[in-house]
Amino acid sequence: MSERILGLDIGISSIGWAVVDYDKNCLENNQIIKSGVRIFTIAENPKTGESLALPRRLARGARRTNKRKRQRIKAIKNLFIKYLNLSQEELFGKDTIFNTQNLVDVWQLRDKALKRKLTNNEFTRVLTHISKRRGYKSNRKVDEKGDSEGKKVLNAIEHNKKLLDGYLTIGQAIYQTTKDTYTRRNKKDDYNHSVSRGMLEDEVNIIFEKQCELGNEKATDLFKNEFLEVFTKQNDFASVDKMVGYCTLEGKNEKRAPKIAYSSEEFVTLTKLINTKIVDENDKERYFTKDELSKLIELSKISQNPSYIKIRTTINLDENSKFKTLDYLKIDEKVNSGEFLNPEKELFKSGFIGFHKLRKVIEKVLSKLHWQNISQDKKLLNEIATIFSYHKSDDKIKEELKKLKFHMLNQNEKQIVIDALVENVSFQYFLHLSIKAIEKLLPFMKDGKRYDEAVKEVGYINTEGTKEKFLRALNKDEMVQMTNPVVKRAVAQTRKIINALIRKYGQFDKVHIELTREIKKSHQDRNKIKKGQDDFQKVKQNIVNKFIEDYGREPKGNELLKFRLAQEQDYKCIYSQKPILAKDLLIQGLVEIDHILPFSKSLEDGMHNKVLCLTVKFHHVVPFQKQYLETHLVKS
Repeated sequence: MSERILGLDIGISSIGWAVVDYDKNCLENNQIIKSGVRIFTIAENPKTGESLALPRRLARGARRTNKRKRQRIKAIKNLFIKYLNLSQEELFGKDTIFNTQNLVDVWQLRDKALKRKLTNNEFTRVLTHISKRRGYKSNRKVDEKGDSEGKKVLNAIEHNKKLLDGYLTIGQAIYQTTKDTYTRRNKKDDYNHSVSRGMLEDEVNIIFEKQCELGNEKATDLFKNEFLEVFTKQNDFASVDKMVGYCTLEGKNEKRAPKIAYSSEEFVTLTKLINTKIVDENDKERYFTKDELSKLIELSKISQNPSYIKIRTTINLDENSKFKTLDYLKIDEKVNSGEFLNPEKELFKSGFIGFHKLRKVIEKVLSKLHWQNISQDKKLLNEIATIFSYHKSDDKIKEELKKLKFHMLNQNEKQIVIDALVENVSFQYFLHLSIKAIEKLLPFMKDGKRYDEAVKEVGYINTEGTKEKFLRALNKDEMVQMTNPVVKRAVAQTRKIINALIRKYGQFDKVHIELTREIKKSHQDRNKIKKGQDDFQKVKQNIVNKFIEDYGREPKGNELLKFRLAQEQDYKCIYSQKPILAKDLLIQGLVEIDHILPFSKSLEDGMHNKVLCLTVKFHHVVPFQKQYLETHLVKS
């Protein structure tokens, strides 16, 4: 019986498709009904890789910032009306006290505020000047340390803190050190005059204190406290919990697990180990046993990226067995000796990234014993990861960490750990599963069952949704959860193609999908790949031009491949080292392409597994080939 199959090759800027009728019992009925490709514009700036919505987002952010600044200044001016007996006209009218004509420089007033009593108008100008530019306040210092712009700002603030050694306030310091140059504001890519909000808060406190000492009756604590409340008020960075998607197995009952949670990392590490195959001397394949998986999980918790040599030692693997994922035929190109590298020196990258980050921080500020106690509490590690993944400000993270119960630490040790974690740890990203689902799957995966097998064992069955003829558009929740605009556009375009084909050819029995690997790559990584492809295309074109020059025509079939291999081998047979004449190169049956490792066994058809050799019709070459293999290769 014939099946109608839709094949899709989904990329980031194009989708290839084909409608095929397939009958496995009668090959004569097999046919391609229709095929084509849909090309669309990638949903990002082609030059920078930035989102197309970035300009609108930046403009919207600027409008919000300006709006909040206007609201803050208005609230502060209302305080001047309340405490300094100023009128609405003086503060909000056309001819306000802020008109700078014939007025003393406000920076000079910030210096004089420490030496003499200010008038109400001068006091207003000083506090307003401080309020308009509130200084820099870091939300997550650990993130800014790794950011080039953030580093510049933090370094400039540290430099300006040193100016305070000879002055009472940062305003006085800036005025006294720049009164001859008048360079007091940052310019583009210049952060020399950056100050922190804490430095300005200290200045306000000192000004009120000095004015009180100098007899200014308006400089009351009540005025100061209300001013600082408005001055320092800032909306905290919202938690990202509303943006976190739901578990694909548990549904809307559970949020997805942080990628760096202990349960998530154990799940990821087990998945990698379970998919690792071992091949014995008889080419029989097997997977790690339950006992071996347990040992390797413990090894990964001791060493984040153990080598395969260490893995072999840990599970006492016999010397004739090999790891299928490793290339045992890789030659040491650096030494150029023809010797094989030991592939088992390669590191196995486990999933315990966050686990080891926490370990290093806690062992540094306390001890290894404290970490051993903390590491036994899986629930605590999951909660720590959740807090760091959900919240984006140091203050909020500290607040949430204080709610956790560190049963093995006293109050002082707990505070030390919290401060160290906030200063050194930053987590983000989430898995597609919840911690609840992962904990249900882990017992079966520890027995060696693959993820799909564990899902069946737990009994997860997806019963959501109803069958429809056409693909529906993404709903509101799905649009929120799918944050990558490139993926969104690819999905939308795929939906259009499938629905159009269903309308024309009816329902399909099967849909075969090939997804691009480029979607998850950054714009920079994709540019590197494209540059490599362009460079290779130039090299290939040069080889084609050389072929045309030598033979006077375009290459046909595998002639170009033979020509490339002949150039790489200096026109010598790879086995016998006898010369290959240019005139004999294209004669069928005299010179052929051979697979070093038999294609029937290795399925490796890349250039690195192909060589050019003379055939037995030209001269007897089998003994040379056998000798070469025995000398240079090991059993695969």
